[in-house]
Amino acid sequence: MVRTGILQVLNWDLQFKNFTR
Repeated sequence: MVRTGILQVLNWDLQFKNFTR
């Protein structure tokens, strides 16, 4: 469960960076 949470946060972070870019 913790791993999935981390992956979700990393995925959200990548999307946020792509959006700002």
